[in-house]
Amino acid sequence: MRRRGHMVELARETVGGSFLGQRVAVLGATFKPDSDDVRDSPALNVAGQIHLQGGQVTVYDPKGMENARRVFPTLAYADSALEACRGARVVLHLTEWAEFRSLDPRALRDVVAEPHLLDGRNALDAAVWRAAGWSVPGDGPPAGVAPGHRVAGARARAQAGGMSEVRNGYAPGTPCWVDLMAPDQRAALDFYRDLFGWQGEPGPPETGGYAVCTLNGRAVAGIGPAMARDGQPAPPTVWTTYLAVADAEASAGAVAAHGGKVVMPAMEVLTFGRMAIVSDPSDAVFGLWEPRDFTGCEVVNEPGALTWNELATPDVDGRPDLLPGGAGHRGRAVPRGARLPRPHGGRAARGRDAGARPAPAGDTAALADVLRRGRRRHHGGRARPGRGVGPAAALRHGDGPDRAVVSDPQGGVFAVFEEAVREAA
Repeated sequence: MRRRGHMVELARETVGGSFLGQRVAVLGATFKPDSDDVRDSPALNVAGQIHLQGGQVTVYDPKGMENARRVFPTLAYADSALEACRGARVVLHLTEWAEFRSLDPRALRDVVAEPHLLDGRNALDAAVWRAAGWSVPGDGPPAGVAPGHRVAGARARAQAGGMSEVRNGYAPGTPCWVDLMAPDQRAALDFYRDLFGWQGEPGPPETGGYAVCTLNGRAVAGIGPAMARDGQPAPPTVWTTYLAVADAEASAGAVAAHGGKVVMPAMEVLTFGRMAIVSDPSDAVFGLWEPRDFTGCEVVNEPGALTWNELATPDVDGRPDLLPGGAGHRGRAVPRGARLPRPHGGRAARGRDAGARPAPAGDTAALADVLRRGRRRHHGGRARPGRGVGPAAALRHGDGPDRAVVSDPQGGVFAVFEEAVREAA
């Protein structure tokens, strides 16, 4: 079957670039036909990813419904393929059941909102479905989509060098994700929507309501509700950086062996990966992410997306390599007023730069996550509630201030870069 992420991307493009509020039908939930085994099922993973991005997903599978409900209880489930497709804007065929090959495409066309089919198994007769009025990839853009619509979209911008999309994951030891736990999740989602154009809705109960925020349909950050657990106080309102690792449990152990602390042991996050929260010897907290079906930020180095991760510490030279096997971190001094290195080297996808700087007197060690804004948004956008907490000209780029350190209304501190849009090389 096509790569899971690619199938999600195709579905997102088909419904107009965002899953928010869109009905999606998924035919198939098991790993293979004639089985009820949903372990590591690509079909169920695709359904879960779309659901976490705000899609209204309905699943039907001849044998795997009961097991699928245990894994993703908040997905909708139908008793037939016809009911699963009712009102859908796109239908995904993801498990190669004989029942699906015998479906009547004309009957299904009468119940869907829009007749778009994505055959992830390449097992259906595309000519028959097209003759029944369905749009199937290969016969031009979906009905109602003007020619060239997709070429003008996010994929074309990436091909032209205008968007730094991450398609091949992150090398171990590199920053791959950021998230915020906020007392008022809804207010935080609204704030960052207005500020950066992020789209996101609270997730299902099995994720604790965690929202995966997207920019132009690509995952950029997470925002979750700050909840007290096991009698402990709720987490502080801070942005947390996650480093990609090959083994979350082994990496957490290495952190402890080097004098750090394991704040939250490694745990499963559905089928998406494993995570742990740790701190270094100076109590700077960060996360570890062992990817499976989700690698992290899907776009970086663009206005409104992550572009720099930084540790403020009183001991810049004393940071040990905490991760097993070495994370490959090397540093070089950047004089005050000098331009920062460009993360990703422009468009690389396997690694990201990060930095460390001396903390001012009385400052505690902390990870700062930096999100970039273009000049147009920086100067032309309307005022947003929030406040500055640091010097706007701490680092300079070109002829003017490059960075400002600010906080959101609930106290989440972050920084913004300003950079003119560069022409593609």
